[in-house]
Amino acid sequence: MATAMEDPADMQLKNIESVREMAKKTMNCLIYLTDDSEKLDCLMTLEEVLQDCAIAEHQLQESKRGAVEANQEFLEKFNEALETDSTLSPVDHYTQMYESVLQDRMNFKPDDEICGSDNEVRFVRHQLEALHGQTHASNTEEIITYERNSLIDPITKVRMTDPVRNRLCGHVYEKSSALEMMKQNRRKKTF
Repeated sequence: MATAMEDPADMQLKNIESVREMAKKTMNCLIYLTDDSEKLDCLMTLEEVLQDCAIAEHQLQESKRGAVEANQEFLEKFNEALETDSTLSPVDHYTQMYESVLQDRMNFKPDDEICGSDNEVRFVRHQLEALHGQTHASNTEEIITYERNSLIDPITKVRMTDPVRNRLCGHVYEKSSALEMMKQNRRKKTF
């Protein structure tokens, strides 16, 4: 029994996800490194790897989306050409037409925009800044770190878009709701 071949783009996306998972596991191991220069080297390498993953993932997804749209538009143009011209032009003409339509359909974002919106890249950059001592966070912000999750915020019961982990207890919250709760708790007097 023959099995259908998996789409190469889907296979590449799975590979990218595997690399991302390995990067997350590596980040979890960084807490055991005591030498800051080793930690810095690892974080810089992780940042590069995750940037490459984010860019490749975006380009693959855009290419897949663009190819589907280009195929539809190309077939429409090809069928129109068949109806109007009984003597078809050379194949090269249609290949160029398809490639032109495909390029028009793809919407690649600049690399810095892709990396800036990727949660894992942002997390590593945050760790690098903290290690370099470039960020001077307030006491409130020092207890939270960034993490990629697709969970529901326990405070607002809404899907999190900017999840953070409390360093003290390990729970994950939406950043805005956690900061708001901390502000409210500061106002309350405790006995």
